Amino acid sequence: GREAALLFAAEGASIAAALVVLVPAVALVSASAPVLVPAPATFRLMTWNVNQGFDGGQVPGIDAIVETIAREAPDVVVLQEVTRGWLINERHDLLGILGARLQMRYVFGPQIGDLYGNALLSRLPVSEIERVHYPKEPGLRYQPRGALLARVAGTLIAVTHLDHNADASRVRQDQVRVLLGAWNGRLPAIVVGDLNALAGSPELKLLADAGFRDLAEQSGAVEPTFPADRPAERIDYAWGIGVTAAQAHVVATTASDHRPLVLNVTPLR
Repeated sequence: GREAALLFAAEGASIAAALVVLVPAVALVSASAPVLVPAPATFRLMTWNVNQGFDGGQVPGIDAIVETIAREAPDVVVLQEVTRGWLINERHDLLGILGARLQMRYVFGPQIGDLYGNALLSRLPVSEIERVHYPKEPGLRYQPRGALLARVAGTLIAVTHLDHNADASRVRQDQVRVLLGAWNGRLPAIVVGDLNALAGSPELKLLADAGFRDLAEQSGAVEPTFPADRPAERIDYAWGIGVTAAQAHVVATTASDHRPLVLNVTPLR
């Protein structure tokens, strides 16, 4: 995404150590939310790196993002590279706009300052909200990273965005270890987002070794997600434990520089 523009800000927001913070729901959930519907046995999940509201050509694409999400009609949407009014993002509150136009309640997990990070939007009740901060590697090339955890439809959903540097598998492995520590065996659970890792990588093997399974692969959607205009790499995933998945597919859109992954998730009771 537009991550190169964030390097200076990332250095100023460095995090000394991994930290899990329990955050009151009122601090992270949208103030004016629609009436929530009861949790179904199966829910529809979408994950998407929305590139701060810009398409692959760095043209503002908020309308197309809204239309793409609305067309897929997910119960839960998890997003990465969400901004909430940065000057470099034309001061749009992307999350507020999406929440209002899609009529979905949202939860935000800041990573760089208070205005950039991961988000979860839901038509279903949300509880047990946590934020996880990964250790910050020294140097401008590494950004603060973390995860947002919340329980939806009885399932713990952890949305994350792992380090983007091609030569940083070790860093991503450390980030996965912190996330697994925060997960702490709670079932059912899903780790979902832009993992910046290819199938078979050591960082994804850590998830497999912990008992998680690649849900898109389970339901036959091993399609590349990046870059959106000519997809060549599958780096956006949903890994689950204590759940099954079906009807997974990658949405053909250039509203962002990534393509979203959509799947139906059924928690095992």
